[in-house]
Parts: sequence; structure tokens; C-alpha cells
Amino acid sequence: MPYDSIAAGDANKIPFMMGTTSNEGSMFLPMIPSIVKGINHLPLKSEDVDPIIHHVLDPVVGEDAVTENLPELLDIYNINDYSSVDEQVSHILRDYIFVCSTRRAAREFRKNSDEPVFMYQFNYMTKWADFKLLGCYHTSEVYFVFDNAGPFINDAPFVHHFSKDDKVMSSYIQNYWTTFAKHGDPNGEDSQCVWPKWSDEGEDYLELNMPSVGKSKLQADACDFHDQFLGYA
Repeated sequence: MPYDSIAAGDANKIPFMMGTTSNEGSMFLPMIPSIVKGINHLPLKSEDVDPIIHHVLDPVVGEDAVTENLPELLDIYNINDYSSVDEQVSHILRDYIFVCSTRRAAREFRKNSDEPVFMYQFNYMTKWADFKLLGCYHTSEVYFVFDNAGPFINDAPFVHHFSKDDKVMSSYIQNYWTTFAKHGDPNGEDSQCVWPKWSDEGEDYLELNMPSVGKSKLQADACDFHDQFLGYA
């Protein structure tokens, strides 16, 4: 597994860019009725949360550990902070599968290398129909990396058209990516915003938006909980 190589210090010692989107989990909600026993409907209901969490986490840490830690997990992801159960579950999946495991990889890489790490979260909302439905979903930043508004990666029937703002956002991202490829640092003369280096102490990252802005401690409390009590597959 790539993570095992990173943790063992066997990964290449080169500058590292990694990141996530703000709605990484939304794409996977439609799959839940097909994979979680007893759930055959969308939108999700409050009574669906427990079996979903058990389905995802029991194989990793065991049913007893999940049952013991579930109340604290649901306190961190309090339903009152969300507009729906769908959004609540989506954010749990986002953090557990993507955001927090990305932080773990960054931490392990930095233990074994002095090379810089640059972390991002893509949070730019276009007016495209799929974004209105799913938010900034898994892989949605790729359109802007390649300035390619074509069909969605799994060939769903979405054909996008870049607005003026979309084109500007794409130019910002392309500048970061190509500057990083050339120099090992995404910051250059034409950068929209200074992209801070990530460290264990500051956990700085760049929110890719318009305007982009440097931030820190992305979902830190939730990730501390996932790291300490729930572990990862």
C-alpha cells in the first residue's frame, strides 16, 4: 500500500502536494441503499446513521469499539450542525476516508523527509448541475486542473460549460500545479494567494476558492478522534 511505503520511509523524498474537496463523501451517498443492509431509500433518515457507521467501521476496528465510540462520533458530527442526515453522513465519510487519512499520510511523510508538503481543499462552487446536487464532490477539482469541462470522469451525462469565473478559477489552479511541477513549490509571481507549507504544528493548507485563502487545522478535532479511536483500513 502507498501509505505503508510512506510510513516506512520508502517513498521518494520529493515535494508532496495532496488535498481533498469539501464534499468528498457526497458522491457515495447514492450507493448506500445498494450496500448497507436494511437501507433501501434516499434521502437518509436519522435511524440510518448507526448501521452506516457500523458497515464502514466494523471491519476496521470491530463492532464493540464502534458501538463504544459512536456517541462521541455523533457528538462531533452533531445533526444540528447540518441541513440533513445526508449531509451529516457525507461529512463523516469525507473526513474518515479522505481528509483525515490525507493528514495521516502528510504526517508520516514529514517524519521521514525534509521535503515540503502542500495541502489543499477545493471549495469552489460553480453553477453546474452536478455541483448544485453534490457540492464540490470527489475529483471535481480535476476539471479545473486540466481546464477541461468535458464529461464527468465516470461518463455520467454531464457536459459542463466554463463561465468567465470558472475560467479564472482554472487559471489559478493551473498556475499552482504547473509552478509546483517546475519548482517543487506552487508559489510563483502570478500566484493568486501564498500557499503555506504544511507542518504538523500549523497544519496549514490552501482553500482553493475565489479568492483562495490560507487556512489551518482542517477538521482537526474530528481527525484527532478518528486517529485515536477509530483507526483506518
